[in-house]
Amino acid sequence: MEHKVALKSKYKGLLSHCAIAFASLLYPLSWLHVFIPILPESLKTVTEAPCPFLIGVEDSIMKLLDYLPAEVIEVNLDTNKVDNPSFEIVHPLLADFTTELKALIPFPSRHSESPLHEISKTKNALQSFSKDEKSIDSVAVRNCFLKHMKSVLHNFQSFIVPSRSP
Repeated sequence: MEHKVALKSKYKGLLSHCAIAFASLLYPLSWLHVFIPILPESLKTVTEAPCPFLIGVEDSIMKLLDYLPAEVIEVNLDTNKVDNPSFEIVHPLLADFTTELKALIPFPSRHSESPLHEISKTKNALQSFSKDEKSIDSVAVRNCFLKHMKSVLHNFQSFIVPSRSP
């Protein structure tokens, strides 16, 4: 996942929570590039950096930017839209995984009054899942993730080069 990602919202709390959640989804891997959950105005030129980044940008600062480079994936958290026509959202390796996962987890609807309301609905839905074990099959979800990780990392040993001491 070495891309330039800019999360955009008018809510600072939403930006920081989503940026941290997004980075934590990479586990067992970790984000080793530029990570700024809430971009201050003094660092707005970071969007022109030649390296991958994950930043949260408030609407007021986004308006101050001259432009976003074409390779930046802009995720608008207020409207639930991803903006970058040159980026394929679902990689072919993820197509089966996302289809299987969507069948296992009943996600809340995308139509709500605000992103904070959406987070509240999702939190309530997750709490009800933990109370009613029949609502979601956690073993099936875990197996879905394991199957995907196995397919992605199945041949990793062939890429490990042993170090040689001089």
